Amino acid sequence: MRRPTNHRNPANHSEHGVHPRVPLVRAWIGVHRWRLAAGLLAAAAALVTVTRNGVVESVGGHTLYTPVPWILLVPMIASVAVGIGAASVTQYLPDPPRAKVARAAWLLFLALAATAVCLPGVGDTRIGQVTVAAVIRNVLFCIVLAMPATLVRQPQYCWILPSLYLFAAAQFGLTTPGSQWWAMVLRPGTQASELLITGVAFAAIGVIYALRRPSL
Repeated sequence: MRRPTNHRNPANHSEHGVHPRVPLVRAWIGVHRWRLAAGLLAAAAALVTVTRNGVVESVGGHTLYTPVPWILLVPMIASVAVGIGAASVTQYLPDPPRAKVARAAWLLFLALAATAVCLPGVGDTRIGQVTVAAVIRNVLFCIVLAMPATLVRQPQYCWILPSLYLFAAAQFGLTTPGSQWWAMVLRPGTQASELLITGVAFAAIGVIYALRRPSL
């Protein structure tokens, strides 16, 4: 009696060597720098825990006019995680319309993860209560500053713009009671106009990211 021959169906195997049974979500995560992004989010979460309700009183030897709650600065680290996590390690792959939708969803997921990491730090500090809206504003604003480096295929530099902005805001945005309008991220509260501007900027950077082709 002849044994049945086990013929492999070529349709069941991807030409790139990825078996179709591999979940698409896992495959998508696998082509992004998720490990480093997860490590940075963990570091941000640890900093939130260690500095809970704490404030920064000086930067670079310069005493701030008004102390700044730590939780308003932690989003910078979380935003770097988003910029790195959004970077793809693949290149020259097909880019159908559904890939653009997936990139938009991926960026939104990373932004939500960054926000979730920072929100436990919300609460009373020595200079007042830090609101949830203020943390969301800072996370989105720092992501907007971090993403340009990712868009030009240099995600290792996505920390530069958020860091420079926060340093400049701390040094020159607190020269009078309160803060300058452009140093809004240092305020423990927020206004509707700030959330609107930040939301529009994040949506714009998200559209650009979604429409671009994956890159190293």
